[in-house]
Amino acid sequence: MDKIEKHLASIPSLASKSGTRWLAFVRHAIIAPFVLHNGAGASMNYSELAESGATQNERRGFLAEGDTVAITIRIPANLKKAAVEEAALRGLSFSAYVRTSLIDSLLDED
Repeated sequence: MDKIEKHLASIPSLASKSGTRWLAFVRHAIIAPFVLHNGAGASMNYSELAESGATQNERRGFLAEGDTVAITIRIPANLKKAAVEEAALRGLSFSAYVRTSLIDSLLDED
């Protein structure tokens, strides 16, 4: 990422105030997501993303992306019933409610 930023900063039209704002936009909206998803041929772990100073929206997006995998968990029947009811009240499926709750829980830890 540093090489790209240095190259962009060396372009004379980016030395102006508006150019600096544009460069900040490019860094935030284009370069950072590209590096997160394509950098060094390996994907970033959530802990690395959190430590890198990523915003809450960037972390939320990271957690919501990726292939969908099936999991099996064992929970008490009463907990599942309560979660199904709560999901319905929120207009969500049970799966969407569980995903949202997991993401919210992970973001609250920071």
